[in-house]
Amino acid sequence: MQRLLVDVTRTLQSGQHTGIQRVVRRLWRALQQTSEAHQVEVRAVVFKGREWLTLTELPSHPLEILTSAGLPGAFLPCSALGAAVKIKPQTGDVILMADASWYIDPWPAVDAALGHGAKLVGFVHDLLPLQRPQWFRPELQPRFALHLESLIERASLLVTPSEVVRHALQRRLAESALSKCRNLEVVCQPLGADFLVSTPGVDPGVQPVPLVSSHSFALMVGTIEPRKNHQLVLAAFEQLWSHGERLQLVLVGAPGWCSDALLERIRGHAELGCRLHWFSHLQDAELHALYKRARTLLFASHDEGFGLPIVEAAYLGCPVLAADRPVLREAGGNWPTYLPTQSIADWVNALRNPPTVTTILPEVRSWAKVAGQLLATLRGQGASAAIAPRRPADGLETAMFRVK
Repeated sequence: MQRLLVDVTRTLQSGQHTGIQRVVRRLWRALQQTSEAHQVEVRAVVFKGREWLTLTELPSHPLEILTSAGLPGAFLPCSALGAAVKIKPQTGDVILMADASWYIDPWPAVDAALGHGAKLVGFVHDLLPLQRPQWFRPELQPRFALHLESLIERASLLVTPSEVVRHALQRRLAESALSKCRNLEVVCQPLGADFLVSTPGVDPGVQPVPLVSSHSFALMVGTIEPRKNHQLVLAAFEQLWSHGERLQLVLVGAPGWCSDALLERIRGHAELGCRLHWFSHLQDAELHALYKRARTLLFASHDEGFGLPIVEAAYLGCPVLAADRPVLREAGGNWPTYLPTQSIADWVNALRNPPTVTTILPEVRSWAKVAGQLLATLRGQGASAAIAPRRPADGLETAMFRVK
């Protein structure tokens, strides 16, 4: 049963389409499209107790896929998935956990699969809840720590999106008694940039951009949470606006955690709807259009596991002003202009004198390339012993299942 089973349980339960959920959906679609060339069967799976169930199709999110009418594609919520099929992971199967599984309990199902010979590969997006717990809700740090230790105990291979995270994870492993006995390998697999998914005959470029005027704007993409550093960007724009600057600021991001004061500041801002715009949820096609029209992307984050908006912007030719952080330099290369994370004056000056894009566009990875590289990694590493040319599927049992 030489199969790659991609866990999507938390993505479907959350109903969200930000950060990790976008990565999980886009990675799964790319893996499916690439699977035939690599002779590997790829399935989306969910767990319930000790059981695994496979989906015939990963439901698209309302913000993800367009129809020919320019409207979001049909979305099947978790409670409407209907019939799914029981699957028994066993020797020859690899379970890929790239979801935010620390919010739930995958280990009974994982242990059952491992007991029948399956392998586990874990994707560790970052270690920020452990490195900077003050940026998150208090309960996340112990939950995330326990999840990571459980993953270390069971995984055959760990994957990170950047070398920065890989080195941090290796340091963590060096302190873990579990990993010292297992010689667990960690590899780096950077993420892709082409997130836009549309149906044939749909032109994403015609999607309306939800701005109230035609003046130029700077774009900031990311959940409203402390580490994204919205405070610095907003302070820089308030200085610009006080001197009559007409440049608009467009914020795209859902309300997050530990940001009540900032959210209140945005919602009550005198420029909201004039030179300040905030969209908590946009279709991928609308976000795509914003990248194409923006004067610059602002990415002032204090820290990241990768920095997806930077590569999305580079892919679409949008100039970038980014915080001078090692992980962002790794993701963005020579494309962004890098600025200090604390200096409002430097950001004001850069916004007044935007960089001229003279650098040739960087070679940004497509998700198809990411999927191919990941499958090749699994085939070449210790965990890949479970992946071999595809045979007709077996070990399936029909069952009715609804993700709770």
